[in-house]
Amino acid sequence: MTTYSALHVLLCPDIIHRITSFQRGLFADMRTFRTLTVPAIPNVAEFAHLETHLQPWYASQPLDRLALVVATLPQMHDVVYAHALVSGRIHVLDGAPSVARHAPHLLSATQLWDMAAFGGHVASLQFLHKHIPKTMRPSAMMWASRQGHVDSVVFLDSIDAPASSAALDGAAATGQVEIVTFLAARGYPATSRAMDEAAKGGYLDVVQLLHTTRDAGCSKFAMDYAAGHGHLDVVRWLHAHRREGCTTYAMDAACANGHLEVVQFLDAHRPEGCTKEAMNWAAWNGHLNIVKFLHDHCREGCSVDALDWAARHGYLDVVAFLDCHRTEGGTAKAMANAARYGHLNVVKYLATNRQHEASFDRALDEARASGHDTIVAYLETYTRSI
Repeated sequence: MTTYSALHVLLCPDIIHRITSFQRGLFADMRTFRTLTVPAIPNVAEFAHLETHLQPWYASQPLDRLALVVATLPQMHDVVYAHALVSGRIHVLDGAPSVARHAPHLLSATQLWDMAAFGGHVASLQFLHKHIPKTMRPSAMMWASRQGHVDSVVFLDSIDAPASSAALDGAAATGQVEIVTFLAARGYPATSRAMDEAAKGGYLDVVQLLHTTRDAGCSKFAMDYAAGHGHLDVVRWLHAHRREGCTTYAMDAACANGHLEVVQFLDAHRPEGCTKEAMNWAAWNGHLNIVKFLHDHCREGCSVDALDWAARHGYLDVVAFLDCHRTEGGTAKAMANAARYGHLNVVKYLATNRQHEASFDRALDEARASGHDTIVAYLETYTRSI
């Protein structure tokens, strides 16, 4: 009986924890925390990484054990705080008062507010408002707005949180029409960046809202960005309702990204035109339909980069079109890079049709260095025959 009683006492969890606290090393449940650090917003992946480590621990351990975790691994104070604010687990801080009542070692009050706003949990913002009121900066409203957290934006507005044009600009950039509507109605400022970025993202409803509610307007970047990202509806609307216009970047970028309908619209309705880079970049990305359209409708032409870049990426159809229909030609880089990146069909075409530009020795060196034995064999055979 005495032996059983002694064993029962010694196996008491509280006594075991007290005894083992004098041992060196980490408790088994804390080993996974050794490498954890506080992520920087807006790194969602790193916060998700914290979740994979902390959620199972919370599910299996009492919250009052956090005090021991923080005492053993001091950096975990900041990690626990940041994770709780971003994930909305305020019960973690409420359940571990010894952790909550001490401010994090590395994170400033501004950073705590930013993390809470980024996470979008009103409970986190209320916790900070209770414990460290009036310590936020305009970045908190910006993060809440940009991330689309309507309730958080309304709460921050209700406590007169400071804000700058970054809030409305940020909401517009991510297409948060409800937040843009709220902020505009409340008189928050905006800059031309708001409409520019909304156009870039293809958020026509936001562009239209800003047009009717704000005086900041936009810049030429609005149509430039919209064209480059293929948002034809936004390009059409800006052309019809705004006077800023665009630059040659609009058509250049649309060509580079293969947006033929946008290119056709700009060519038909805008006077800005394009540069040689339009065909160059279309060739780089293998957009033969764009290359053909520019050849038929625009005078800017291209440079030797077009054929060189098409060869580099193995676009034989583009190489052949440029060879047959354009006069700019290419350079020795065309065959050299085709050989380097393993495009045997392009190497054969250039050897047959643009031999005068080719450097066979250079192409062989590139093929050998890259391990393209088939190209090496072809070039060795071909050079012996000429």
